[in-house]
Parts: sequence; C-alpha cells; structure tokens
Amino acid sequence: MEATNLLPTEIETERLTLRKPRLEHAEEIFATYSADPEVTTFLTWKAHDNPRQTRDYLSACLAEWSSGTGYPYVITLKAKRDAPIGMIHARMNNHGANMGYVLARSFWNMGYMTEALICLSDLLLSKEGVFRVSSFCDVDNAASACVMEKSGMLFEGILKRYSPLANNASEPRDCRMYARTR
Repeated sequence: MEATNLLPTEIETERLTLRKPRLEHAEEIFATYSADPEVTTFLTWKAHDNPRQTRDYLSACLAEWSSGTGYPYVITLKAKRDAPIGMIHARMNNHGANMGYVLARSFWNMGYMTEALICLSDLLLSKEGVFRVSSFCDVDNAASACVMEKSGMLFEGILKRYSPLANNASEPRDCRMYARTR
C-alpha cells in the first residue's frame, strides 16, 4: 500500500477540524492536555513535564507524516481552528491502521472524539489497500471503549497483557480490541 500522501493535511467534520500538527502549538497543547495526568491515566505515555517534551512529540509526528507511516492530526473546534483540544493518530500497517487518540479533559463527554474517529476511520477505509481500522484501550478505560463502540467499531476480544500504561503499571495490562473492516 502506498502510504505517502494517503490522507489530506486537513479534514473537516460537522464541528471539528483535524489538521497536520505544527510545532508552534507545543506550548498550547502542553497547557491544554499533554501535562494533565488525568488525561494520560490510560495512555502509554506519561503527562509531559515541560513544553519541550510536547514539541519533541510533535516533531516525531511530523516525521511520520513525511515517511507515510502515520497520520497524526491535531483536533480543533471549527470555530477555533488554532486552539488544539486533542489529537487522533492513524498508525499505518500493511493493510490498515491502528488508531490512538487523546482529548483535553474539558472536552470529554461531548462526542468530539467519536466524531473524529468516525471521520478518520471512514476516510481510511475508503482508500485502496486499507481493509482494517483498529484501536485498543485498557480494560478499565470504559470511556474509550464507549468511543470505539459509538464510532462503529466492533469488539473483537481481550488482548491479554497487551500494553503497559505509563502511569498505572510497569507490566503489560489487558486491553480491549475494537475494529472496523471492509
């Protein structure tokens, strides 16, 4: 599958704009969600200690765009296109993508992540050579499981001792796997 230029650098949904990240937003992302330990509770990375860590992460995201191995998008509200509220990330593999996402706590329970996940999954599944879009979450992360279910992903099972959580465990934890296919 040809991954380079597979996806556009900007996508609009009814309420959101998803766009390729920019380094100059590192401090705002840091202040909005990447330094929040509650936001990162179920993630594989710890809350950032300083904006430099966020900037380094954004640099890695841009390298994925350049290589076509991944498509991380900053999520903004349409009305505030330069105010990041989260990110959604499609990591490409041979026949599909694994999705990851994070959202600032003040925007939880508003349907934003479900909207972003539906949009990006639909777009990916419309591309030649993409047959599967999947995502997983810790078994205790009910909110993320709900996002995946509402986005049309089907529960495929529990992956035993699949992924460590940076904040909660030094050993891999069980995860719930969801996917959409065509």
